Amino acid sequence: MEEHLKCPICFEIPAQEIYQCASGHTVCGTCSANLELCPQCREPYGTKKIRNRALEQILDTQTFDCIHKDEGCKEKLKRQEILKHADICPLNKKAVSFCQKIGFKNCNFSLDPSNLPMAVKHFEENHGAASEKGNQVVIWHTDFNSAMKSTTNRKWNPVLLNTGKAGSNKSLFMILGRVDIRRDFASWRCIQICGSGDKCSDIFEAEFGFGNASEIQIPCRWTIPVVKSVEDNLSAFITFCPIEIPLWLISGICLSVEDVPISVLIQNAKKSKERTLKKLPEVWTFSSQIETLQALTSFSGGEASHNYICSECHVCPLLGKRFKCLQCVDFDLCETCMEQMGTHSHIFAVIRTANQSELMCESFIRIR
Repeated sequence: MEEHLKCPICFEIPAQEIYQCASGHTVCGTCSANLELCPQCREPYGTKKIRNRALEQILDTQTFDCIHKDEGCKEKLKRQEILKHADICPLNKKAVSFCQKIGFKNCNFSLDPSNLPMAVKHFEENHGAASEKGNQVVIWHTDFNSAMKSTTNRKWNPVLLNTGKAGSNKSLFMILGRVDIRRDFASWRCIQICGSGDKCSDIFEAEFGFGNASEIQIPCRWTIPVVKSVEDNLSAFITFCPIEIPLWLISGICLSVEDVPISVLIQNAKKSKERTLKKLPEVWTFSSQIETLQALTSFSGGEASHNYICSECHVCPLLGKRFKCLQCVDFDLCETCMEQMGTHSHIFAVIRTANQSELMCESFIRIR
């Protein structure tokens, strides 16, 4: 029965409008745009084509097999979803994986819109992604100065924003940053990863700025469109960003280029702009080519204290146990320096987790 519902030209289930000739022969809207005569009876369509809304409604109530069914795909899809799913179907051998499109050339991961939590897990475990809830975040780019002085281009690990409830299959937003050394530019992009629980009909835009929008006057702010992960021009969007920021401008604006904070605000492009005044969540992202990330990925002794610097060796972030002086306002040591220096005239508390750090700040208000 399904074979009789397919367009006689492209042999696919019509995804959009369906038209017919005066004799009742149907054809999909895409193919009809290039036809003047009915391919079956050769009668002209006329100046105004006849739309078969009854057949459209019948097809809307049904589900269809993936075009890669013969390769083993068992997905049942609405007619509007068939082509989109085919592009990302894990059994489509010709498809370019999403990770390859965004620059991870050796990763063959295919996005499954029905399981976005699995996608989050993949990016966190395989690409060092940081995740945060909400539509606003401040992203700290560690050791930005090294990236600017490098002889090769650098890209930063992805940052994922989940604007829905935890575990929901609504859209995710991915922030990607890179430094182009040859052209002396830095650029940021935002991709909407559409889940099966989201029609992705809304158009979003991402506003970027240097610093924390809730605390300081941002000297430079720019807005770019958010591109959807299913769009054909995704690879071009990754390669050619609409707005590129000169490195000399970043050096002039930021007080320090060691760790550069970028604020991000994602909003519906058609709705009024609203900016929160509360303190924004902060995440840290690393360049996969710098030593900082290598230290983090090889470290398994506990958490990293991203907002703290060892007062002796100046390593940032401070990995593992943090030794906090209870007498000084701002004095921290890493485990290595603690072993070398000893306690001397300081009284230290050992902090192993972020929760312990919060309790320390609450108990000793004077100490950072």
